[in-house]
Amino acid sequence: MITRVLAAVINAWLALTPLRGLAAVAWRSMPGDLLGQAVVRLCGVTAPSRRVQLADGTEALLYEDARLGLYLDNVPLRPYAQTLGRIVVAREAMPAGTIRHELEHVRQWRRLGPLFLVVYGLESMRVMLMGGHRYRDNRYELAARARETDLEPKLTMREITGR
Repeated sequence: MITRVLAAVINAWLALTPLRGLAAVAWRSMPGDLLGQAVVRLCGVTAPSRRVQLADGTEALLYEDARLGLYLDNVPLRPYAQTLGRIVVAREAMPAGTIRHELEHVRQWRRLGPLFLVVYGLESMRVMLMGGHRYRDNRYELAARARETDLEPKLTMREITGR
């Protein structure tokens, strides 16, 4: 509920901005993408392994490299993969279900922009106060897990050459 309200407020604000398209891209993508690019560069990874896209237009760059363990091993809960904007980082090649899970987080970033980090953290705190698990019971993770077996929209992957 709060996510929808927040997304509606953000969309209304972006609609009033004279440079709508540029403002929308800047708000929804750049902070997370810049953070993701910083992570992969600091780990010594220079190019994504794959570009993935759903039929609904959701797109991500997958960085699947053992060197990303330098980052992932130092993140709370030591995740298998993590999404930062449209950048998905993982230690190894991800199966399709995990990619679908991470693409839901790309959608969440697209809806909320950099507020996604704050809202995600607040949701984890809310869940813990209610006696739940900060990751397993987080509504953003529940939505992402629901996408893991969702075969629609169709997922297309393109290997990126020249690595």
